[in-house]
Amino acid sequence: MHKINIEKSSFLEKCYKSDKIEVNSFHHQAIKKPAENFRVTATSEDRIIEAIEYKNILGVQWHPEQMNDVKFFKEYFKR
Repeated sequence: MHKINIEKSSFLEKCYKSDKIEVNSFHHQAIKKPAENFRVTATSEDRIIEAIEYKNILGVQWHPEQMNDVKFFKEYFKR
């Protein structure tokens, strides 16, 4: 587990009502440069991109399903 910093006005901030959360960490690769129009909405303490958003598309580096993060999925499907 490690902390991530969440950007204001992002889906993740609205979902968790916080600018920091802890997530699980299994990744060995990361996004270096997001695709055009995508917004970086979360980073780790060491500046690794942890989440990107564009319209109703959300990409995260962690595994909310393995964290039993019901809130994440409820909020996502409300979108």
